[in-house]
Amino acid sequence: MSSRSDRVRAGIFVLVSLTLLAGILVVVAGLRLFRDTRVYYANFHESVTGLEESSTVRYNGVPVGRVAHIGFVPDRFPVVRVRLEIRRDIPVMEGTV
Repeated sequence: MSSRSDRVRAGIFVLVSLTLLAGILVVVAGLRLFRDTRVYYANFHESVTGLEESSTVRYNGVPVGRVAHIGFVPDRFPVVRVRLEIRRDIPVMEGTV
């Protein structure tokens, strides 16, 4: 027969284990909680060879964000759309290359 203290210890063990598992999942999944970024989309009509998801986005050599996703525009098939996550404090003007 288990005593009350054994059940309390088992409950604490389960809670700690679930908390650690959740933390590991957040780290492994690459979730960036509390990240202060803006999302921009860039369409390319030419090859984006060498560009990969999670690549660093640089402006004048300074890291300012990352490539979040690369895919095709569904209704305009040869066009490649790149989702960029750029720090909120970086001013991005239309036409920026």
